[in-house]
Amino acid sequence: MRTKNNLFGLTLLFLIIASTLSANSPALNRDSLTLVNAQWTIRNVAPGITLRQIHFSQNELFSSNQFINILEISPSSEAKPAIIPSP
Repeated sequence: MRTKNNLFGLTLLFLIIASTLSANSPALNRDSLTLVNAQWTIRNVAPGITLRQIHFSQNELFSSNQFINILEISPSSEAKPAIIPSP
């Protein structure tokens, strides 16, 4: 049991150090700015539900192509999210 706790502690320490070092990375800052400043497609799909989409096709985000979808559900909405796998 003690070995598991030590391994967990070392893994956590590694992740904290790695995230601290990468947080100062110019590439990470550039990717964050790219994501924030991008022109998102925004659609209201139902009352209280908004779909935001963007496609990065020139390797400008994380040095790769990305297609990102964000489904925002208002806390005041009666909608109940569900994830259904495709067949």
